[in-house]
Amino acid sequence: MTDSVPQTSCSNHYYISSGIAKFNITWNIPNFTKIRKVYLKNLNLKSLPFEDKNLSGLFWEIHLSDGNYHEELKLSLRLNSKNAESNVTAGILSISTTMNNSTVKQFENICVLSNNEFITALNLAGHKSTLDNDSLTILLEIKYALNENKHNFISSSMTSDTLDGDCTIICGDKKLMVIKFRLTLFSPVFKAMFSNKNTSESKTNCIVISDSSIEEVGYMVYFCYNLKLPQNLSVEDFTKLLKLADKYEIKLLKFKCEEILMDEISNDNVCDFLELADTYHSKILKEKCIKKIKQSFLIVSNDEKFLHLRKNSPKLINEVYEFIFLKNKSHKIE
Repeated sequence: MTDSVPQTSCSNHYYISSGIAKFNITWNIPNFTKIRKVYLKNLNLKSLPFEDKNLSGLFWEIHLSDGNYHEELKLSLRLNSKNAESNVTAGILSISTTMNNSTVKQFENICVLSNNEFITALNLAGHKSTLDNDSLTILLEIKYALNENKHNFISSSMTSDTLDGDCTIICGDKKLMVIKFRLTLFSPVFKAMFSNKNTSESKTNCIVISDSSIEEVGYMVYFCYNLKLPQNLSVEDFTKLLKLADKYEIKLLKFKCEEILMDEISNDNVCDFLELADTYHSKILKEKCIKKIKQSFLIVSNDEKFLHLRKNSPKLINEVYEFIFLKNKSHKIE
């Protein structure tokens, strides 16, 4: 059963600074407990479309179905847009449910819309009443950056005069204007910078990055805006992005870099990648490197790079030896 159930709904639209939009949805489902009993495990409800007036031709829908457990529901937030360029890729999402005068916070975090959809679980165990005439109200708030502010950050001539934003990133004598919300959405480090009014970044709306080039930072920012990276990046570009992703704790970017680098491991570069993985706390890349060394141990162990690591990073090499020669195959990579 898929149906648009009788409902009362309202939505509020308003802009926040620098092209950040906030959208509220309230979806009320009367007699929800009764509906759920009737349809048992075949519950599949959808809200009427909520028009998002922040962007032309954009509508949100909520779909509700039974989850894997008795008290659990699956909520799907879907985005329908007549204009593909208007699609929202990520935002800060807050979801609460109200039933019988009790309100439960269900979700409050970053949401990434994969194929214009975000899925999460709702647990109704906190709502104790099971009267058939109970209504379920879902309160949803999403805050996102409007894609009219989406820029291409690939140019090597990026300056604060050519891009819009509310914050300046400074790398040497070059500057890049960005929207703070885009950075804080994916990086707890950037979020902490601007959450504390006493930090220099918060006071000046400037971020100084002295250990990376403007191009490398531009790729990082590009990812925060687009949830993807430009094409034709080199392996060296990904190694430098791994450093930035680790430094600013951008997990999605770090995983993307790890994914690419793992496919590039060879006998010639495995020691370089091993050292890189150890430096920037990449467990999956380190494990892949150690497995490669085990596979080609006679070749790699006589390489100058391996001998260099054995001399300068004995702890790391001991970890390699333990993994290769330890009888306990469940040995974990640190």
